[in-house]
Amino acid sequence: MRYFQLVVIPILLTPFFSFAYSQSDQFNPLPTVEIKAICGDRICAEGENCDNCPQDCKCPINETCINGTCVPRGRCGNYICESSENCDNCPQDCKCPIGFSCSERVCVSKIQATGFAVLLVQVREKAPTLLLSVIVLLLAILIKKKMSELGIG
Repeated sequence: MRYFQLVVIPILLTPFFSFAYSQSDQFNPLPTVEIKAICGDRICAEGENCDNCPQDCKCPINETCINGTCVPRGRCGNYICESSENCDNCPQDCKCPIGFSCSERVCVSKIQATGFAVLLVQVREKAPTLLLSVIVLLLAILIKKKMSELGIG
């Protein structure tokens, strides 16, 4: 009798449980609905950040937004140009070099692409080549002079 209760009854009930299981597999889950982010709804949703939707994705007071990410604020005036500082929001720490000015948080060249300024830039870029050419020319002149003194040339 004990064998019947432990082995036979579960075997007899198995079809009922397998039917219930197979029926549950046939139910479809609810369809997923894509909700698009709406800037200005006070919810910082996927796709929004502190750059493209500052209304919804505000940085804490001690942080600032850089490239869509909130980063700790630097301390302006400590003579260190930190990641949250730039030439626009902290010119004391992030000064532009001579010949550059701050435009949209970056230093850009003031040199106009006209006339003498372009020539100076080109000469400066090619200075090593020009110097080498002058040295080779001077060596050639000295060799030619020495050869003529010796009567070789």
